[in-house]
Amino acid sequence: MTAGDSDSVGFEAVPFALEWLRPPAGWDADPSRLVASSPARTDWFVDPISARVVGTAPVLVGTPPAGDYTWEAHVVLDGDALFDAAGLFVYADDDHWAKLAIEVTVAGPTIVSVVTDTFSDDCNSSVLDKGSGRLRLARVGEAIAFHASGGGSRWELVRVFRLPKAAPRIGFICQAPTGAGCTGIFDKIAFAARSMNDIRDGS
Repeated sequence: MTAGDSDSVGFEAVPFALEWLRPPAGWDADPSRLVASSPARTDWFVDPISARVVGTAPVLVGTPPAGDYTWEAHVVLDGDALFDAAGLFVYADDDHWAKLAIEVTVAGPTIVSVVTDTFSDDCNSSVLDKGSGRLRLARVGEAIAFHASGGGSRWELVRVFRLPKAAPRIGFICQAPTGAGCTGIFDKIAFAARSMNDIRDGS
């Protein structure tokens, strides 16, 4: 792990450095674990109805090597206000980005994904028994696939999409749009330069 200053973070299993695109309220890291706290009333979302733009939540991103890859972490959300969330982030620029998170919804902790192409969409997927699970993104050619696992060995496809930039930065997000702040705990962080033969087969 490297943390030479307040902006840069590195992990043993990750062959690139990450920097804070938006700073957290606080953070700590070791070779395979990140703990990041979100300030109150912070989010990343471009409302498709009102067109209101918010890009204030803590985001840590880095540039992966060229080619196909997978990026994953076990994510624990420590927060209980509506829309508190922690997860993975894909960033091309402020108008083109995506996130896959464990988020507090009215149904409980939920796998939620957002893809933004000028405006954001918003898709709620599986409701979880607890506020933790494994999240993964995979680059396949110029596409990005989001997967989630509630704890078993099977990965469920959440969605697949493209951003206009072929090689976006990737990393983590923690947000607290309505509450006083929350914390995301990311461990078992892993990057692998590999191609997936079938994004829908559960592997």
